[in-house]
Amino acid sequence: AGKGTFQGLIRRDQIAILLKHRCFQKSAKRLIRADKISPFMSVPSGLESFVDIRDNMDPDEAPRLSWADFREYYPEVPLIQDIQIYPADLDLFVDLTPYMNLSAFSVHHSTHALRIHRLFRAMGLRHLTVVNSKNKVEGMITRRHLTVQKAKTRFSMDTYEPDIVNNDEWH
Repeated sequence: AGKGTFQGLIRRDQIAILLKHRCFQKSAKRLIRADKISPFMSVPSGLESFVDIRDNMDPDEAPRLSWADFREYYPEVPLIQDIQIYPADLDLFVDLTPYMNLSAFSVHHSTHALRIHRLFRAMGLRHLTVVNSKNKVEGMITRRHLTVQKAKTRFSMDTYEPDIVNNDEWH
């Protein structure tokens, strides 16, 4: 995968928990053995032995969190302003790869709003990454972007699919 291409998705609450647990690492490596990856990271078929995870660190340097570590904070996630970060921490890294959703949905930047809305509803999504033809991230769509009022003002002029303002699927 090229630099700047969509690789996966990680939620803000997961990042906050990683920072709270001080999952910092000092140096970067290009490859890590798949058996050293966190137990809830999916490994693509055919890459069972090694997975390319850029900027990954020595697994012995930082603690690896399990699902139980994340569940401990549910539903109260630590606030960013309450997490202590020291000046020395600013030179360290946090490897997000073991915690990313590598199978996150994405849509092409020209995808019609009605199709996006159907995908959100059918899959129960919270976020949807928008990519261009080179799989570079163009933006992010959230549930808030798809509220009926926003859809009425933004997409009512579109003629490629049925008028979404009067479409029964919106109710």
